Amino acid sequence: MYPQENRELFYKIIETGGLVLTEYEPDIEPAPNNFPRRNRIISGISDGILIVEAHYRSGTTITARLAFEQGKDVFCIPNSIDNKYGVGTNYLIKKGAKLVTSYKDILNYYNIKEENIGNTANNFSNISEEFISIYKILGNEPIHINNICKKLNIKVSEASAKLIMMELQGIIKEIPHKGYIKC
Repeated sequence: MYPQENRELFYKIIETGGLVLTEYEPDIEPAPNNFPRRNRIISGISDGILIVEAHYRSGTTITARLAFEQGKDVFCIPNSIDNKYGVGTNYLIKKGAKLVTSYKDILNYYNIKEENIGNTANNFSNISEEFISIYKILGNEPIHINNICKKLNIKVSEASAKLIMMELQGIIKEIPHKGYIKC
């Protein structure tokens, strides 16, 4: 397992009926040249990929290139031109990735109606551990992403990625120009 910090996630995926897939034998050590090959599997089994941040030359941009080659959809959140982690996303948008600023952009692209997305907000145990800190500070009044970042001491890119995933899961909702609320 690589990185080792993902060991708990690995077991959680298996315990909840998920699948962890590799094309390597268990005794093969992680090596940088294996990551692009792994990323082709990730893009290959996906309808589309969402890229939140990427250096100009990175594993993420390799994954995007592979997705383009496979005819997969590539979605990117635009970044500030000052953000070194945003250079890759902005470049990918110029190369044809679909610019998204909300989960609704992805739903609309795939013609998915919002009411068809499961609402897990009433069952706190169904909310992924990585989202709980954000979920706990949200309520019925919109909280702007900048305030979320300040309260949790996280980057906007990290918050943005989590908020989009939470919206896709139907546990929060964006109020345009105001912020986010629980569903």
